[in-house]
Amino acid sequence: MGGQGSGRLPDPAKQFRQPIAEPRAPISNEMFLPNHSGDHSAGRVRTNPTTPYEIVNKEYVDLQATKSVVQLFLTEDTSADVASYFDLDSTPDTGAEQEITKAINGSTTAEHSAYVSVLSNAVVSAIELIEAGIYTCHVHASSTANKNTFLCCEFYKRASGGGETLIGTTELIELSTSEASVDMHLQITADTAWLATDRFVVKALVRNDNASSKTISIFVKDDNYSGVSFPAFISPTFDSTTVSDTSTINLTLTGVDISGVTIDGAINHDALLNFLAAEHVDWAASTAGTIHITNFAALQNVVEDATPELGGEMDAGAHTIGFTQQSATGDGTTTIDWKLGNKFFFTMGAFNETFTFTAPTNPCSLVLVVKQDSVGSRTATWPATVKWPGGTAPTLTTGANLIDIIGLYFDGTNYYSVASLDLK
Repeated sequence: MGGQGSGRLPDPAKQFRQPIAEPRAPISNEMFLPNHSGDHSAGRVRTNPTTPYEIVNKEYVDLQATKSVVQLFLTEDTSADVASYFDLDSTPDTGAEQEITKAINGSTTAEHSAYVSVLSNAVVSAIELIEAGIYTCHVHASSTANKNTFLCCEFYKRASGGGETLIGTTELIELSTSEASVDMHLQITADTAWLATDRFVVKALVRNDNASSKTISIFVKDDNYSGVSFPAFISPTFDSTTVSDTSTINLTLTGVDISGVTIDGAINHDALLNFLAAEHVDWAASTAGTIHITNFAALQNVVEDATPELGGEMDAGAHTIGFTQQSATGDGTTTIDWKLGNKFFFTMGAFNETFTFTAPTNPCSLVLVVKQDSVGSRTATWPATVKWPGGTAPTLTTGANLIDIIGLYFDGTNYYSVASLDLK
């Protein structure tokens, strides 16, 4: 028998024989990887890790890589489009500390102040999803009471139409008479859908358990920032590059239209020289705040401000410089505004004409064409600042539809003039 007590030795071959394992498909035709994630299919990991040493899949890694923590800062700047709200900005303001105060009646819970993200803020507009997680409201605040006044924050999503949806409310934090930094938190367990036109709103609420009114102060700006932070999904393709006085950016522009750019705060010339190609920008230290653009062949269709200035002589090369000609038909009294153009074509009406000139800002050369009407013999009376050769104004050509041209040089006070008469 070979069993115990039979007197026979057991068969070694049978004693150490093991079942033959069934063949298993290898991963990547190379090896088997141990997998404790719950799914033992070759090459797949379907569950999220719960310990630091578990294998994770690409989807999980991509999701974690694109999670962002958005920070927005409270300001005392009044919102440009939401009445009674202050701005909530993605850039901290290092200006002097500002205090936002409000008296809260005794035994009352009331809104202290509300903050809305700046319209079309690039960071907020780039959000695709407000994610579940810990939301924090960090505020510097104080109360005129040493106890029994409490502060909390509410988080809202504001739609483009103005409707607001409450995301959640933080815990209450008791305030004291000394300015102090307080952190309030909120745990959100579900994601919130987000559109590019949505805006983020924070409201500071105060509960005053005292019998009398107390004044609550929230401090913004300076080194002690007040603001909020929350998790959000922002596409990895979003570029939030900011030009500041410490930024170094080398930029090549080819056929690019840049508009709507605002630079806030102080920015030094080194950063500007790095922002635009140095060979196209000349920073004049003697005229702080002025940028001279030179050698920019692609610069065209520029609409300047009301008082553009050149940094030197302008060479039009083999090109003309045109003007928009002003024109009018006389009614007896005509005002010519030389600020609107250097060339004016005037046709006499059924009257003799008295002219008034509005002077240009700077000395310049001007041309006035005077045409008689179909009757002719109309005369002109000139301003006292118009000076003629010998001190006598010329007699205009009297024939019907005939033309005279008056050339004027304005020296800043007077118009020194000569007439070319009866041009045919």
